[in-house]
Amino acid sequence: MAADTPARIFTLTLNPCIDMGVSVDRVEPEHKLRCAEPKREPGGGGLNVTRAIAELGGKSTAVFPAGGKVGDLLKFLVGYYCTGIACDQRAVPIQAPTRENVVVSETSTGNQFRFNMPGAELSEEEAQECLAALVDGVGSVEDGGLAVISGSLPPGVQSPFVRTIIDGVRAVGGRVVVDSSGPALREALGMGVCMVKPNRRELADTVGDMNPDEADPAVVGAAAIELAQKHNITYVLVSMGGDGAVLAMKDGHAYCQAPKVDVHSATGAGDSMVAAAVLAIEQGLSPEEILRNGVASGAAATITPGTELVKRSDFERLRDSMPVPEMVRAAAKAKA
Repeated sequence: MAADTPARIFTLTLNPCIDMGVSVDRVEPEHKLRCAEPKREPGGGGLNVTRAIAELGGKSTAVFPAGGKVGDLLKFLVGYYCTGIACDQRAVPIQAPTRENVVVSETSTGNQFRFNMPGAELSEEEAQECLAALVDGVGSVEDGGLAVISGSLPPGVQSPFVRTIIDGVRAVGGRVVVDSSGPALREALGMGVCMVKPNRRELADTVGDMNPDEADPAVVGAAAIELAQKHNITYVLVSMGGDGAVLAMKDGHAYCQAPKVDVHSATGAGDSMVAAAVLAIEQGLSPEEILRNGVASGAAATITPGTELVKRSDFERLRDSMPVPEMVRAAAKAKA
């Protein structure tokens, strides 16, 4: 990508963090535990998507609030992990300090313990400043940019704000991708977004008549088609863990089986999947390629240890070994 090419993808992380990862032989109560050198990384859904896009050769602009000394460190780390022209950032200053989470990897067992701290509370004014930064960026792109709303909502921000974000982005000609769950996901429905990425349990909660552990791609695809039709969604990307993923549109769906890999950590797999899918959408690739890229990237992220995301070499190797999935054109809901 040329140095003067502006980013067309923008990520919004309203509840960012720094993930401090350490490893120890075994977690035991009452003992002083000798940990390895800690590693700090920017965290939160949107920032993970930005990092993965950079690793995959794309470019994005990260919008996020940052407060206190931890917020200053977060801004530095975003630049560090998204080097060169791969990432711009629009950090919005806030009063509350940015949170720092702790991830402990137990080397003797392979278990991982994640301690998530409460997010920094945003005032209404601060939330609006984050929205303004996003909308200003998306609106500055010719023909509109692509905004990715990813991660949880922080204290002080209620789920209806998701609709305000979508309205703001669409008003300046942008498209919206929502990767969230629960009330935030439900607020995005009916807003005509470009893509949502529920897992199969979230899809079952939304459509109401599907087994949350459903493994039949035809059944998952039919439910996802129903969601796309009912709520005017261009793409519904449903992650099914080790069973792969389904991409549905209003008139059909495709299924892609996950490649067989040695899984070291599932952390960041969903964000890596979103990053590759969004990058494929921005590049104008076919729905089948959007799905294959997303599945390959998610699988590649599981190869890396701890909180590390996808590596481009793993992604390309897996993607090139996978057949392009077939789109099944069938609008009617399949029966289990």
